Amino acid sequence: MLAKLLECWPDMEYDVSDCKQILLPFSFLGHFTLYVLNMDTRSIYIMESMPIPSWFKGDHPSMHYIHNIHYIANNMNAAMELANPTWKDDIYMWRRIVPTWVPRTLNWDLSGFLVINFMHDWNGIRLPCICTNGNDLRTKFLVELLKYKDNESKDNIPEEIQEIIRHIR
Repeated sequence: MLAKLLECWPDMEYDVSDCKQILLPFSFLGHFTLYVLNMDTRSIYIMESMPIPSWFKGDHPSMHYIHNIHYIANNMNAAMELANPTWKDDIYMWRRIVPTWVPRTLNWDLSGFLVINFMHDWNGIRLPCICTNGNDLRTKFLVELLKYKDNESKDNIPEEIQEIIRHIR
């Protein structure tokens, strides 16, 4: 299934072998983490909104994510081989980076909203300042949903609110 995702979609002209980065949101027990595969530098950025547990102090922080990395690497390697037969790399062996400048929160429920912001705001090097206030994150998410041009529920939104949304776009 992942290999199908890496193929060129209708009306999209790209080749996965030309991609410089692949952003993979990963969910485990309802908690989201963003893994960014940088194809040029052969690095995996682990964008985690929760602090790393204190019992991992002293070890490389990426060891906390080793099972997820193993799972992602196995599946991505297989998918890349199908999508690009010349693929001979092993993502599991790539350098792992757990940036210290990623916004952190203790609120497990906000991880999905933060990952959406990470994906939206990641410039390949850093994240800008991202608010971790739950109400602000949820509001921003709702506004983005409402602004979406193919919002199929648009007709159910009162006209006054649709007018406000048109001005936000």
